[in-house]
Amino acid sequence: MTFGPNLGATSAEEPVLPSASVVIPTFRRPGPLRRCIEALAQLDYPRDRLEVVIVDDGGQDLSASHLSSFGPDLRLSVVTQVPNGGPAKARNLGARRAAGELLAFTDDDCRPNPSWLRELAAALTQRPQALVGGQVANALEQNPFAQASQDLVSFLYEYFPEGRTLLPFFTSNNMACGRDDFLRIGGFDESFRFSAAEDRDLSERWAAEIGPLAHLRGALVRHYHELSFRRFLRQHHYYGRGAVHLARRRRRRGQGPPRPETFSFYARMLAYPVRRHGWRRGCRLSGLMVMSQLSGLTGMLVEAIRPSMPVPPGGG
Repeated sequence: MTFGPNLGATSAEEPVLPSASVVIPTFRRPGPLRRCIEALAQLDYPRDRLEVVIVDDGGQDLSASHLSSFGPDLRLSVVTQVPNGGPAKARNLGARRAAGELLAFTDDDCRPNPSWLRELAAALTQRPQALVGGQVANALEQNPFAQASQDLVSFLYEYFPEGRTLLPFFTSNNMACGRDDFLRIGGFDESFRFSAAEDRDLSERWAAEIGPLAHLRGALVRHYHELSFRRFLRQHHYYGRGAVHLARRRRRRGQGPPRPETFSFYARMLAYPVRRHGWRRGCRLSGLMVMSQLSGLTGMLVEAIRPSMPVPPGGG
């Protein structure tokens, strides 16, 4: 698969960028969604090759004309999913309605940098069958729960080159790929009802069936994830449930269960916030990481005993 009509343009000419669709699922967060659209309006990307697809996941009656006022020069459409079906299903619906050659995914509580989409598109022009993921930064630095959650993801990204049991993945708030390949692989697995492990599942299937995973140091998205202690624990509880469901899906694909991580993995994980933020703040964040792992463990136990995301008969 190739993008654009003139990939062989000379260096004196700017290559024609592929047409791109930014897909954003949303559920009852009008304020963050408005600010996300305002950030997308600052994208350094040709407007005749850009569209934004908002998927209202059954939570509100969104008006495309109203949302367009926050990004007047954007080609914006709203697709409604009723009833609420979860972010995996919402993203797939948006991808099917999208017209772009490439799909870029982010969330309503994120604000991409102006160069975000151009960097993703440039990477996909060089490697058309790749699944590309950019950098995510916590924008709420004074919120320890948001910072601890982002530090955990950042540590996992850093760990991949040495990891033996964890497989690389990109979070769904900053990834891009070719639309045709995304639809061919079936998109996100819609049996993942929550925002938990559906991005890991897609990443693993992509690497096995389509092409490589390419991580960009740039393509920055700032994540404004408002978390309280209760919401932090609930988030990681759902991550644990998603991990169990992912293990079931792997078994149905004939894959063996992942081996447990070593003591060294957890030691390095707890040391990561100290290395990044210094001793005093890092120790507090490491403590939250311990809480995240305990909460994830409770989610795994609950999901193992009472599955909330059953695998459909004959599902892959």
